[in-house]
Amino acid sequence: MSQTVELIKKQLEKGCIKLVAFDGDKKIFYSSNSGVKPLIDFLQNSENHFDKFYGLSWGDNVVGKAAALLLVLLKPKEVFGKLLSETAASTFTTFNINFEYSNKVPYILNIKKDDMCPFEKKVKDINDPVEAYQIILNFVEQFK
Repeated sequence: MSQTVELIKKQLEKGCIKLVAFDGDKKIFYSSNSGVKPLIDFLQNSENHFDKFYGLSWGDNVVGKAAALLLVLLKPKEVFGKLLSETAASTFTTFNINFEYSNKVPYILNIKKDDMCPFEKKVKDINDPVEAYQIILNFVEQFK
């Protein structure tokens, strides 16, 4: 486990931070919002400049396949998820991204915990990060 992953874990343990990115020991980005929305917002605000954020170490409380595919766009050095789905792990393996987790589950549940997360459902058969990003953006737009 890298020193940066240890920093990520400490940030996520605080409870108020849900998503965080480090460049070595320097915190570059963080959000206290849950779900994939903070990652989507980050990507939208960074659009066409993803390369500025390549090689960062990312940590998230919950990493499902949707979040994993979005993170692939940022070519992370490594990813830590407190909770990680098997499909996220498979995605990181496919794209040769180092990852660690505290707990792994078959898939991420929705807020009510009675079905699969809607974002996981939307991308369950998608393996192209760019296609996944567009599908997720279109899905989010339905709720605006």
